[in-house]
Amino acid sequence: MTGAKLDTAVVFLGHDLNVIMVIAILRACNHAHYRQRFYYAESQSAIFAEEANYFSALTLAFFEDTGWYVPNYRAAKASPFGHGVGCDFVKDCIVNGNVPDYSKGFFCNKIRDNVSTGVRKNDYMWYVFSLLNPSLTHKALCDLRRGFPPPTDFQYFPEVGVGPSVVELEWCPVALDEVMSCQDPNMEQDNPTIPGEEFGPESRCFETTADAHGPMCLRSFCNERARTLDVTMNGNTLICDEDFKTLTFSLSQIFSGLLETTLYISIECPRLAAACPSLFCPSNCAGKGICNYELSEPICECFDKNDTTVGCYNSEPVPATEAMMNINNSGAGPSVMTVVPQIWLLTVADNCRC
Repeated sequence: MTGAKLDTAVVFLGHDLNVIMVIAILRACNHAHYRQRFYYAESQSAIFAEEANYFSALTLAFFEDTGWYVPNYRAAKASPFGHGVGCDFVKDCIVNGNVPDYSKGFFCNKIRDNVSTGVRKNDYMWYVFSLLNPSLTHKALCDLRRGFPPPTDFQYFPEVGVGPSVVELEWCPVALDEVMSCQDPNMEQDNPTIPGEEFGPESRCFETTADAHGPMCLRSFCNERARTLDVTMNGNTLICDEDFKTLTFSLSQIFSGLLETTLYISIECPRLAAACPSLFCPSNCAGKGICNYELSEPICECFDKNDTTVGCYNSEPVPATEAMMNINNSGAGPSVMTVVPQIWLLTVADNCRC
């Protein structure tokens, strides 16, 4: 992959009338937004989601490529969706009903039939079936149900008739239903919490090893010096220094003022490149370099060898393409909508490091 194309239409040429109608709807976004399947969390994707709305270097690169803007890449926030996974991310999101390693943390396979729409967040079944949203800051239910049959080419599950209700992700299920923000301190007052759980602006969502209560919110921060994600529960801090590492916290609890017991809670570290993207080539090298993931500590290798900044911030813009020159010479006003639909952005796609 050398760039990202402005195209969210589903590539499917079947004869199913329902599918044709869906494609007709999606084409309203054709060449206007990023393809939802690969850029779900981008602010420029076709569907707005408050929990996944990142204004990334990819969008800034698009504005820069128009020739009318000089972006500040230091202000960009890398989207966690598929960040640093590699080229496998463009393969099938689900394989034979299972979530492959490259899809872990981004797509889901937990059918939510037992939880009705609009269920209260303090409902026990909601906690059992909830998962972490790809933003890593919210809990949510997997958008996977019976009675939503996808087209044959997008049948990811052995059971016929199982699929998501949101088809813009090309029938790939994501945990995006009935979201609950870990960063909203009011949630702690309005909902029963798991022992040790903490809501607030510094909290993220973590999967637990206990199926009885699903994921939990914990305060954490990206340690740039140690290149780790530090997680805190009841004043105790443990360190995520590798993807999907298991951390076990011990909590002392007193029941009825007499009996003291120790409760052990194990959580799973998220993919570090998704949780702390600033530790892995800030701003995706501003589209002016390539992130070398072959190194033990990935760094940006800028196209301009004289640029030694961590995010290739001092590099000059790539020369305008012939298509952009034609637009500028046509006398068209400074509107992004005049960009030729088929133009490929000159930034390196963050999902693929081939």
